[in-house]
Amino acid sequence: MLTPQPEGGYTVTSPVLPELVTEGATTDEAIKNVVDALKAVIETYED
Repeated sequence: MLTPQPEGGYTVTSPVLPELVTEGATTDEAIKNVVDALKAVIETYED
């Protein structure tokens, strides 16, 4: 989910992967940050 924040920017979360949380100043930046957040979640599951 891409949620606008009252103070500005956007937060991205996933109902399927609750550990995946990231943000960005713009929608494009937030979506780009999902790649790094997803890699971190995958590494956590691998450990």
